[in-house]
Amino acid sequence: MLNDESPKSAEEVPLQAQSEVTEISSNPFSDKKSVSKAGIFAAVIILLVIGGVAVFAARKSKTNSTDSVQASPTLGASMTPGQGSQGVAVPPSGAISDVDNTLPSCGANPLLHTVPLADDHLLDVSPLGNINPPGHTVPSDHIGLGLTVVTTPSSDTNQPGNAKSTTIQASVFAPADITIFKIHAQTVTENGKSNSDYSIFYHPCREVTMYNNHIPVLNTDLMSFMTAHKSEATCQTQANTGSTTNEFCDYAITYKAKEGAVLGTAGGAGQATVGIDYGLYDTRTTPLAYLNTELAKTAQSTEILHSACPIDYYPADIQAMLYAKLDQTGTKSDHPSCGTIMQDKAGTVQGNWYVKGSALENWPTVFAVLHNSTDASVGVVSIGGTIADPGMIRFNVAKTGTTNLEPSLTQAGTLYCYTTNIAGPNGTVSATNQVLLQLSADGTLQAEDQAGNCTGSLAFKSPTTYTRNAH
Repeated sequence: MLNDESPKSAEEVPLQAQSEVTEISSNPFSDKKSVSKAGIFAAVIILLVIGGVAVFAARKSKTNSTDSVQASPTLGASMTPGQGSQGVAVPPSGAISDVDNTLPSCGANPLLHTVPLADDHLLDVSPLGNINPPGHTVPSDHIGLGLTVVTTPSSDTNQPGNAKSTTIQASVFAPADITIFKIHAQTVTENGKSNSDYSIFYHPCREVTMYNNHIPVLNTDLMSFMTAHKSEATCQTQANTGSTTNEFCDYAITYKAKEGAVLGTAGGAGQATVGIDYGLYDTRTTPLAYLNTELAKTAQSTEILHSACPIDYYPADIQAMLYAKLDQTGTKSDHPSCGTIMQDKAGTVQGNWYVKGSALENWPTVFAVLHNSTDASVGVVSIGGTIADPGMIRFNVAKTGTTNLEPSLTQAGTLYCYTTNIAGPNGTVSATNQVLLQLSADGTLQAEDQAGNCTGSLAFKSPTTYTRNAH
């Protein structure tokens, strides 16, 4: 089973730290409006290593020649640290902290005016609800900002096919005047060589929390400020096979940045990321109606119930530009806002599930039957593990019958079979496995992965029981 969407960031670790307040000034290179259009598209496959798990992400890419690439601003060049002030304590739990109470209450939209990536660096926008097991077995709560890909022609005229492609190195800008309250750092060390990936969490105002994942290089001043507080960070080290180790650290800081300030850079030669995550929670919104809120919060984040689309917090002209770059098919009515996170539907197989009796935070026990984030006419059986290796089955939904039936039309007592009926890159359908599902009257779900393509006699052999009932 193939994974075709973007990776998930590393898990969050409780915060325990205290820091000073510092500030970085606005950046003259900030670009508030994007007007460029996506050009020629080609397939690019990038190997991403997140937390020691290799994930293949296939995505379309805009190709630019190297002579059109603009140099990124020097990190820290336009940053002037503000006067330090008394430290602000940040409590050891969750992404939303007590520092919220020191901020002004959020007003009406637009709250944001600067897109984190500049016009010519932003290829496309991935919608909310990305699915990519095991990290995103259930729909993701953030959008993705894809980086433009640059192709360098082959230096060997006899082998023009040896051209090299890489994402452009792009500055990541603050979308508004913000207060950064946490940085999550993951450092992978292999054979003495280390690579880091950073997540930045911040507030533009009291009720809204935002974040960016997959920033490999932080602004010079921000990096210096963070490392000065390494002794106060909460860190965990994970030893993998061979000579590879992962270190996960959470830094609880208070660091103010002006709108348009460069927070770091993403992409570039030697970087595996194809874009950055862009998430937003707004506690003023009506909570999403998951059938099991504890499952949702544990599998995603404690703020998942208040997830919202960052695009909708911009002025109309910037919204229009970003929606034009949104990677979705179908009509606007098929996709509420910029995607759908919560897909649970009572009395059907549709939505998020976990193995009955298991710990919610155990990723392999999570399972979901969903719609694709980019095309609502495509269904997805998403497997975190347990019944099969992590992966997913993508299928064109049927409106009748018991094979690949639209998940929201299923009902208790009927045996359903799901297998891929979507052609691969070679134009043929290659269905080698099937998943049998049956919903019981008590709200549990029987599921089993088998060899086959939903033809012939279908029956369970050794099914696994999933549930989404409250503990």
